[in-house]
Amino acid sequence: FRAKRAAQADYRARLADILQHANRVELFLLDFELAADPDKLPEAERFDVTPYKSATRILQRVNAKPDIAKLAIRHFQRLLRTREDAEGGAMCHMPIHGVRFYKDDDLLFQTSLCWTCSNYFVAYPDDYETASWVGLIDAELKQFMLEQVPIPQIEKERFEKAFPPAKENKP
Repeated sequence: FRAKRAAQADYRARLADILQHANRVELFLLDFELAADPDKLPEAERFDVTPYKSATRILQRVNAKPDIAKLAIRHFQRLLRTREDAEGGAMCHMPIHGVRFYKDDDLLFQTSLCWTCSNYFVAYPDDYETASWVGLIDAELKQFMLEQVPIPQIEKERFEKAFPPAKENKP
């Protein structure tokens, strides 16, 4: 188990190195609820949540300008190089943000982020058709994403209605 976790951390570190080749970055505001029938979502409105073999709706897409793309690359390189993955985060995922890194038209890496559950996913080579959850404890990354793709008040209210704040259930 420890050897596998070490190999996954090494894989994420190599993935972080690959991100330096990205020349296009998309940042997303996502619907925190997974689609009831993800196959019915048009491709342009669909963000796959691979570990659940599902998808969520894209509410907003931001094509990052070069200076913001460089910041995104740095933030995600730091995240991916984190050796400890906080045990994969909680066993739920309500994605509110997402990111895709491209080299020209080739997708290098994508993931969705859940600030409530504190996790994101990485598709490791041995995951085949799915991906694995990784713990997400990165206040700088959260602040960056909130600045670039703010969560509208209506989405915050919808989230609080769906998940009344018992503790600190805010995306």
